[in-house]
Amino acid sequence: MAAPFFSTPFQPYVYQSPQDAVTPFQILGGEAQVVQIMLNPQESIIARPGSMCFMSGSTEMENVYLPENEVGMWQWIFGKNVTSIVLRNTGTAVGFVGIAAPSLARILPIDLAIFGGEILCPPDAFLCSINDVKVSNTVDQRARQMVTGAEGFLRQKLSGQGLAFIVAGGSVVQKNLEVGEVLAVDVTCIAAVTATVNVQIKYNGPIRRAVFGGENLVTATLTGPGIVFIQTLPFHRLSQRVARAVTSPNMRENPKFFVQIAIFFFLAYVVYHIAGAYKYVQELWRKKQSDVMRFLQRVRCWEYRQHPSIVRVTRPTRPDKARRLGYKAKQGYVVYRVRVRRGGRKRPVPKGIVYGKPTNQGVTQLKFQRSKRSVAEERAGRKLGGLRVLNSYWINEDSTYKYFEVILVDVAHNAIRNDKRIQWICNPVHKHRELRGLTSAGKKYRGLRGKGHLHHKARPSRRATWKRNNTLSLRRYR
Repeated sequence: MAAPFFSTPFQPYVYQSPQDAVTPFQILGGEAQVVQIMLNPQESIIARPGSMCFMSGSTEMENVYLPENEVGMWQWIFGKNVTSIVLRNTGTAVGFVGIAAPSLARILPIDLAIFGGEILCPPDAFLCSINDVKVSNTVDQRARQMVTGAEGFLRQKLSGQGLAFIVAGGSVVQKNLEVGEVLAVDVTCIAAVTATVNVQIKYNGPIRRAVFGGENLVTATLTGPGIVFIQTLPFHRLSQRVARAVTSPNMRENPKFFVQIAIFFFLAYVVYHIAGAYKYVQELWRKKQSDVMRFLQRVRCWEYRQHPSIVRVTRPTRPDKARRLGYKAKQGYVVYRVRVRRGGRKRPVPKGIVYGKPTNQGVTQLKFQRSKRSVAEERAGRKLGGLRVLNSYWINEDSTYKYFEVILVDVAHNAIRNDKRIQWICNPVHKHRELRGLTSAGKKYRGLRGKGHLHHKARPSRRATWKRNNTLSLRRYR
């Protein structure tokens, strides 16, 4: 009988903390490592979001925001984390927690007390820390550093007297620089440097090399004294090589290279010159089942239930939708929120007596021919007789109600009467246009959205078409 898999004599790489360590820990694994930290009762550690792998039952996790003076604007712009998690042992016995590296990387334990209480590392290099460790962000004020990206422009500064864990890709090489000693390193290969090392960015060759796929265009010149930790395979370089192998951007290997470049520039033009802020708002409303929108809609729906069925709002809930339907943030335009009860329409007859043929005896299970949106427009138009209904749109719903926002126009306002784009609604023929099916919602339930021979019975209306087809019209003299 074969031995079970877990009985094989395989021993993973284990790095044990010194015996005199205040908080014992173990670094397990070969490439994608994980650090296991033992926590005494009421002891806590700070880690980056998404790094927790396992923990004991007595350990509690809390996601907190960093203090305002430690969160830089540039960190948010470059898409870096601005939050951290706190893992605390709330039990009475010794607990543990496992913090894993985010990628194929090694974990380096850095005792800040040995390195003068301060060390600099690339963004997102910090993994977790024990005891007194403060994580802040420093920005190189030289504008040319921004060309290198976040690795050369933004750095994490770890200060204090505690123990910090950082991640590094590939193998790690330690270099001890003497006073005045110079070392040239690729910018992305810097894992950590002490605060005494002077870092200068140097450009190798003209910028046209970058267009044709040049490598190592930007290097960092490090001048001692100090200690430098170098990583041989940073995640930035690994991701570039994987993407290059998948997409094959070489023109001789991929003849669609120019097509991809053309599509890229076209999309960039659309995003930066055509699509504005409302495009992003529209994408949020397209994903109504996302966690953020579901929570936001649930809170808003609770607020809507506390208000009357028809209430004025100061601004549209969906500004992108309102502007597409004709709303302008100017005098004369108002927006009202209307609540309509969901479900079928019960026939309004007293005591359920229809007084008709048996085929027409139904009272319940009847469906109203008009939409809830059209009903909302009708109720808003009846309540606000001095305003004209322009359009409406859906904003929310729950198990009982549907909520719509109706755009109305004050035809007595000079800003409306003098605007050539909207003064058409001041004509008396547009009085209560919502009651006659002249709005967008009204034309939809009247069947006027389609065109062509498949919809010829809908014009000018279904009743007019029936009357025309069922009326025998004869000439008097024939």
